[in-house]
Amino acid sequence: DPAGRDEDCDPSTLGFDLDGDGFIDARCCNGATCGDDCDDLDRSVFPGAADTCNDADDDCAGAVDEEASLTFYRDADGDGFGQSGDGAEPPVQACDQPEGFTLTPGDCDDGSPFAFPGGTARCAPPGVDEDCDGNVDEFGEGAESPAVDLVTYFRDDDRDGFGATDRQVVGCAPPPGSWSRFPGDCRDNLAGVFPGRTDFVREPVCPTEIFRGDFVETVGPEFCDALGEWVCRTTTDPGEPCTTTRLGGPSFEPWWDVDCSGDVRTPDSVACSFDEDLAECFGFGFAGAIVMDTDLTCGRGDGFFIAGSCRLESPMTCVNTGDGPGPQACR
Repeated sequence: DPAGRDEDCDPSTLGFDLDGDGFIDARCCNGATCGDDCDDLDRSVFPGAADTCNDADDDCAGAVDEEASLTFYRDADGDGFGQSGDGAEPPVQACDQPEGFTLTPGDCDDGSPFAFPGGTARCAPPGVDEDCDGNVDEFGEGAESPAVDLVTYFRDDDRDGFGATDRQVVGCAPPPGSWSRFPGDCRDNLAGVFPGRTDFVREPVCPTEIFRGDFVETVGPEFCDALGEWVCRTTTDPGEPCTTTRLGGPSFEPWWDVDCSGDVRTPDSVACSFDEDLAECFGFGFAGAIVMDTDLTCGRGDGFFIAGSCRLESPMTCVNTGDGPGPQACR
């Protein structure tokens, strides 16, 4: 014991091993022989123990951390994971962590802070294996860890910036061809039709026929330079100036659903009128209504307006019969 008494009169015994590590406390001696455990209250400290980085004399060699070391790996991008494997900068052995190094290896791309084991796969920036699983920009069937920022693209055949909702693909980039990130185009073969449009296209839309007494004449659109607009003219009037068109005015705006809202524009009526010089009725009135079919109207097919024809009822009176053919309502 510390007092130097040999209580059991046995020169081979030194004292107790309080921490049970097999080594006697260095403070216990029997004559000139003493124990060699420099810390008999810690069973991890004894002669020959492995020296670790803990600011303690683990092996009772009289020095602190003299043989201990940790392995640090170069972490150039600062994401907490260091280089390892072929081509990696050699690791550093030390107890104190050097600047720019980490204890965790396995970074597959030490030039990108977005790439490390267990990272989140993303489309952007492109070409980076964020989760170090050996794949980049993953998407589609079979992807083990699909990117979290995948984009839905919609086919945009008419290149108006809006795509058909029912024709879509999901990926990090659109396939070859014309695609848009904006859906809702109800007619993707007409660049003039797309969601959010506020104006209506000015194009010629005329009735297909008009009655002149007992005759039915074909009507077609014609651009009138004198008026600077389209007019509706019968094919039997090619020689007459367009300013005296027999249908009495310009053509109508097309009744498309140009903003894909489901609404159509009803045209103004063009009243029947009597020409005293020619003693004939001209123009056409709209006595019916737009034929509306969900699958066929405005931007999705063809609809028709039921227009009335003008007939001479008395020597100087024209009336709308309500049974004539009408102009095409949608194109």
